[in-house]
This record gives sequence, structure tokens and C-alpha cells, in this order.
Amino acid sequence: MKIAYFYINSTTMKIAERKATLIQQINNIQDPQTLEMLEISLKYFTDSTADITDGLTEHELTELRASMAEPADKNSILEDEFKTVFKKWSTK
Repeated sequence: MKIAYFYINSTTMKIAERKATLIQQINNIQDPQTLEMLEISLKYFTDSTADITDGLTEHELTELRASMAEPADKNSILEDEFKTVFKKWSTK
């Protein structure tokens, strides 16, 4: 799946042009998963009643709540430690 990142100067591009560009990009998407992600994102940003957790199963919500309750540094290591481990791994 290719993803193109680009910057559009919003002050110079008219709304109609931006919409046309977006429609063209959507029409070029062939990957169903990409379309699904786009659809979810659009719903989230355009539907004031939408919640980012809409569509999650009860199991997924439970996992999400559990991960939010964990300390932020639970599975973290220091950058220097990572570099040391990575260097050992990459030179094997």
C-alpha cells in the first residue's frame, strides 16, 4: 500500500479544488483496508456524535481501558539501552 504525504497550502487552494483533489485521490485507492480507514476517519471528523471507539468490540474496549490504566513507562526502555541492544542484535 502506497501512502503519499504532501503539503497543500490551504490559503492558495480553493475549497472546490481541494475537494476535487480529494475525490481523485479516493478514486485511485484500490486497497479495501485503506478505504475502510479513510471512511472511519471521515466519520470521526465529520459526525459530531461519533466517538473514536465506535465499532470496537467489548474485548477491544476492555483492552483499551486496561492499557490506559497502565503506567506510561511500563514497556519502555531508555534510548541508550535500546541502542546498545540494537547494536548487539544488528552485529550478530
